[in-house]
Amino acid sequence: MLASKGGLDRVTGAMVYDLAPARDLLLDLLGRALKEADPAAAVRASLKLDDNVLEAVGEHIPLETDGNVFVIAFGKAAPAMAEAADEILGDRLAGGVVIAPPGLSLTSDRLEFIVGGHPVPDQGSVQGAKTAIAVAEAACEGDIVLVLVSGGGSALLAAPAGISLAEMRTLTQALLVSGAPISDLNAVRKHLSRVKGGRLAVACHPARTVALLVSDVVGDDMSVIASGPTVPDPTTCADAKAALMRADINASSTVKDALKVNESPKPGDPRFANVTTRLILGNEGALKACCQLAREMGVNSILISGELEGESRDVGRAHAALARSVLDVGVPVERPALLVSGGETTVTVRGGGNGGPNQEFALACVRPLDTLPVVALAVDSDGHDGPTDAAGAVVDGTSLHRAQAVGLDPDSFLERNNAYAFFEQIGDLIRMGRTGTNVNDVRLCYIP
Repeated sequence: MLASKGGLDRVTGAMVYDLAPARDLLLDLLGRALKEADPAAAVRASLKLDDNVLEAVGEHIPLETDGNVFVIAFGKAAPAMAEAADEILGDRLAGGVVIAPPGLSLTSDRLEFIVGGHPVPDQGSVQGAKTAIAVAEAACEGDIVLVLVSGGGSALLAAPAGISLAEMRTLTQALLVSGAPISDLNAVRKHLSRVKGGRLAVACHPARTVALLVSDVVGDDMSVIASGPTVPDPTTCADAKAALMRADINASSTVKDALKVNESPKPGDPRFANVTTRLILGNEGALKACCQLAREMGVNSILISGELEGESRDVGRAHAALARSVLDVGVPVERPALLVSGGETTVTVRGGGNGGPNQEFALACVRPLDTLPVVALAVDSDGHDGPTDAAGAVVDGTSLHRAQAVGLDPDSFLERNNAYAFFEQIGDLIRMGRTGTNVNDVRLCYIP
């Protein structure tokens, strides 16, 4: 067992555990799992060029002798994906654009690099979309446009239709604060855009479009990932209006007018006949890698689900309750055990604090895990949880005692959605910087 008893606390009388080895185990598993979620490796495994045939996820696409290949990449994994494509395509790569958030860079000199805003679009996002549209429209019949899509692409590729960038920013921020699920957020985005909801593929027509996707959404729905820029859109303007109503957002008259006319291209549209869209990487791979690595270390790993949604605090409490049940009730689980889950939880902002869904998940675990020899962590795989520089946080049976020792009440911080400040003061934030991938959240809970 990695967590061992060390004796009673002289002040509280509670049992003290040495949880450092278990913490190290979880951080090691996390780092190794993220390596399995390498978007560049996924592109190399999915894309090959042999003479005048481009093979994409097993599909063979002829490329005319004088045909060009253009690249449009956007999202948190865009630089890694684009550089892998550059290596594969070589001299057949005629140019293109890569749009990514701050903190990432690009080595290719054949592709233009633009920094956009995330999670709220900015002027860089608009310039990125403008350049992407220009690349798409310059492609001719006989050319191939390789579109590399990853999470965060909705904000990074912004071409507002019928509204201003300022209005789009305000609307996006309101939806994020409301705790709206990504499907609702993207339904709105798709009907206020000139690139989302299949419109980018339409702009590429009549050139051949090949899109490779790294998923950051629950269920890996390709029409939702980055708002489905190459996928015909099954949602409607009515769905977008309903999403705003569910989020209790009173949209401006400009937004309402735009949602009367900006219908997206639908399934069956003939312009999608020469479009291939394939998923190449998702949350499941990272979670299964954690499970396999843990088993190799002699730890019984249990994959709860890779599709968990809901309020972060509720999901956190549920995980803590499950861990407590395994320890106290004697749930028949072989131990030591590792509970693994993924998906995308949300936060309904009630206070003026700072944090992200994974930090709020961890904060909700602090009190129910008190004095237990359990360690849990939750991170966003892209390295940035919410609008913070932390990927997430780690919590264990000593967290409450350590917090109280410096005068912190976790319930008060939870009420203010201020998980970042709480964990920063007790040294339990997880900082990794931009990871260059984005396959949703990873949560690990170790039970000795």
